[in-house]
Amino acid sequence: DETGESYDLEIAKKRMLENINKYINRFKNRKFSQIVLPVGQDYFQASATGTTTSGRNRPDCCTNFKEMYKKGAEALIEVIELLARCAPVKVVFVPGNHATNEEYTLSLLVQAYYHNDFRVDVDATATTRKYIKFGESCIGFTHGSEEKDRIYGLMQGEAPKYFASTREHMFITG
Repeated sequence: DETGESYDLEIAKKRMLENINKYINRFKNRKFSQIVLPVGQDYFQASATGTTTSGRNRPDCCTNFKEMYKKGAEALIEVIELLARCAPVKVVFVPGNHATNEEYTLSLLVQAYYHNDFRVDVDATATTRKYIKFGESCIGFTHGSEEKDRIYGLMQGEAPKYFASTREHMFITG
């Protein structure tokens, strides 16, 4: 009622898959050495308790957490499968601030699911910031809720080898 439109897990999954397919079709004639898929950063809007991690806010959800977790995991695996048909996929889990522990367990589930699949590499480490070297770029991933303005000095100290060996430096925040 608040947004003026219906929204549920099926609509969310449909929109997610439509967007992935849009990009797959847009770039279907290109060759990629790897696709990097950052996941997390409030993938789940609420924790299993029905609140955000702080416990202070109760977001509006269309279902219970168990159903949201199940459908969210299924949708994510479907996305990874679509991308893995195009190129090897590196899944980088980045915790958000709404369902930190729940997103961490999702990362472990996905890592276990793809554990023998050479097409998919899953970074399920629990760190709040992740770094990868991609060509001449050092890319940092974080939710951003904790870093604020200090984000500008983090990469040099936390990923000095990647930082020193690349020309481009960027953060992708949630």
